[in-house]
Amino acid sequence: NFQSEAVRMSEASEDAKKLQLLVEAKMAIHAGSYGFCDPCGSKIKVKRLKAVPWASRCILCQCRVDNGCDF
Repeated sequence: NFQSEAVRMSEASEDAKKLQLLVEAKMAIHAGSYGFCDPCGSKIKVKRLKAVPWASRCILCQCRVDNGCDF
């Protein structure tokens, strides 16, 4: 079925993206930069890192990227 194949391909693509993000997080651990926001340099809260271990932005910077937030 074409739809189920498309869904499998989409899921595989998402898995590959997450794997790449985890590899980047591991590299940041080794570089000593894990847990710090790439754009602003602030510490990323532990609660966020537990929920999204590959996070490279604090919640404020991520919000700005996703929604154009400015608070």
